[in-house]
Amino acid sequence: MASSKKRKRATSEPPTVGIGLQGSRKIFKALAEEGPIRTIPRIQSEHGLRGNDYEAMLQFLNVLGVRRGEIYEMMMKTIRANLEEAIEKRSIEEAEKIFRLSLPYVHAYELRPVVNKALSRMGGVVPEEFLPLFSTKYKGLEVHLPPDARRQVWEANSEAALRQLNDLLKACVTESSQTQMSSIDSKQPKSLLAIGEAVGGSWSLYQTVLKLLRGGFAHSANSRYCQLRLDLLLSLPFQSKGQQVYDKDPCSKLSTALQTCIRSNKVATDHAKSITKMVYGVPNNHPVLGDMAMMLNHPRITILAKREIVKYLGSLVVKKALPRSAMTDLSALSKIVLLSLNAAVLIKTRKFTKPKLEDLALKVFYTAMVSLLGSKLLGEEPPDLSTILTLVRKSSRSSHVAQHMLLPFLGRAARTGDMWSVKVLLPAMAKGSSNSGKVFLDEFFASISQWRRRSPESLKSIKSVLKTWGRRIGVSKRVSKVTDGI
Repeated sequence: MASSKKRKRATSEPPTVGIGLQGSRKIFKALAEEGPIRTIPRIQSEHGLRGNDYEAMLQFLNVLGVRRGEIYEMMMKTIRANLEEAIEKRSIEEAEKIFRLSLPYVHAYELRPVVNKALSRMGGVVPEEFLPLFSTKYKGLEVHLPPDARRQVWEANSEAALRQLNDLLKACVTESSQTQMSSIDSKQPKSLLAIGEAVGGSWSLYQTVLKLLRGGFAHSANSRYCQLRLDLLLSLPFQSKGQQVYDKDPCSKLSTALQTCIRSNKVATDHAKSITKMVYGVPNNHPVLGDMAMMLNHPRITILAKREIVKYLGSLVVKKALPRSAMTDLSALSKIVLLSLNAAVLIKTRKFTKPKLEDLALKVFYTAMVSLLGSKLLGEEPPDLSTILTLVRKSSRSSHVAQHMLLPFLGRAARTGDMWSVKVLLPAMAKGSSNSGKVFLDEFFASISQWRRRSPESLKSIKSVLKTWGRRIGVSKRVSKVTDGI
């Protein structure tokens, strides 16, 4: 009898809950196994904490070391999961009603799954009567919907599409300007991925993006828009239904050829010929010429084409041979440079005509360069530097390509310690020539800085020419940093 009374007394006592870490672990285990809806009332009842609300229980949990925010979040997740499960069993009409009531709160990440679940139950298609409201009542909320629904809204509302896509493009241009130019193989920026996801398999949205890219490039002449033109097209096959947009773009074959050049880090002469054949095969007055010129104005393509011209002429001098295909190869590479230089004009004026190469002036320019390179190889001073300087000046004034090739050849001359070429090319460069390639200008100053350490006498001999050149093209401060104290 006595033992049974003791057992009854023991069972009537409320169970104990440890305080601190031990108590919180026990509570979390119960919450995970039973859920907050069952666990909290049970513990309230067991410990005499039941009231009109959960406040007393929450204060008790604070004593045990359980954070109130975690309890709220767990309760919210449980309620949301139950609601999503219930939506799956509801009719499409009921799901549409839930969608209508919850849509204004889709920006809240806690409620977004409910909206998306209701939309999924409706077949993933936004009802037509909702579409005009995304320009007024629900303005901007479409960005929180799934990609397919978002594209549906944008296809129906050009204003919303322009607003959001323009913001994405601005972010992408800013991001690419703050980072080094990356190849196609490297990790793509989030902003570019966001644009690709926004376009997906929608040809109309893709056309909207292209219009924004052309407008941005025509207004600013920023080659980052050209970079995005190529990178976006190449990213489409990795997006949902993006392959059909890629196949429909008339520039898709050109993009594949340019991707090969970027991956190999060079514009080989064979690739240059196939690229120019594609572009010059397009009839005049066709708008696609503007897009192709933009893609050729991709910063990496322009730099690689110019470097290939310098490298190709250098190889001819070393081989002491001039094959029949030499001028054809140089012409193909020069056309790529010419098209990239004319991209802004084509897009801005909308006069889509293929620019003509100044063959005679380029032949004179390249012949003069070969003469200088050959003299450096032989270690002999050219017989008449003044004549070569005159030829280089005249040909660079007559040829847009030759003018923009002065800096790449100057960079090579500084890198190889070719004093004669430096003395010819510096005076030949006209005002504003620094705009023909920041990369090559940086390479030139990097090489000249090494002259200061290794051969100060050589730098001293061209100091006056350097200073005059610096004042003419607007880089006096950079020249002073290199020459002061010599």
